[in-house]
Amino acid sequence: MQRNVQFFADHLSPAMRLQYPPSAQQDLRTQLDKLGAPISPPNVEGDIVFQSHFFEPNGVFHAHINYPTRGADINVAVSHPVGRWQIDEIGLAAEAAR
Repeated sequence: MQRNVQFFADHLSPAMRLQYPPSAQQDLRTQLDKLGAPISPPNVEGDIVFQSHFFEPNGVFHAHINYPTRGADINVAVSHPVGRWQIDEIGLAAEAAR
């Protein structure tokens, strides 16, 4: 996302658009803004899996990001049903402040 709410909004799946209306998108951005800039590159784990050879790809990724006052875990599920990649799920859990 790189704090780009429009990019996030443009890539939400139809179900996620219901879960993340513009106000919820802005809330997520506010949460990320409060964390500040990461102090190191994120440690991202995950993989893309194809349901049928090269068709119906989807992926689940987990990243731990270190911020100046705390760490945070971000989980993202993506898929590519027709024409473009979309965000199917996202979760952000920040640790308690250090």
